[in-house]
Amino acid sequence: MVVVRDDDGVVIGMAWLAVVQRVPTPRASGDLGLERVTVHSSRRAIPAYARCGFQESPRLLQARVAGA
Repeated sequence: MVVVRDDDGVVIGMAWLAVVQRVPTPRASGDLGLERVTVHSSRRAIPAYARCGFQESPRLLQARVAGA
C-alpha cells in the first residue's frame, strides 16, 4: 500500500506499507494485526513520526549494503 501527502498538488511526503508474514504471537495487535511497524526515515521526519507515537529503538540494527 502506498500513501501520498500533497499540499495544493505538490507532493510533500509518501509512505509504503508492506505486510510480511511472521509467526503469530500473543502480543500481536493493531488495526492490521501487526505487532510492530518499523519506518526508515530522514532525521528531519523523526519529529513527525514521534508525534504519531513512534519511538527510536537502540535494538534495531542495520547495515549498508555494498552499492546501495
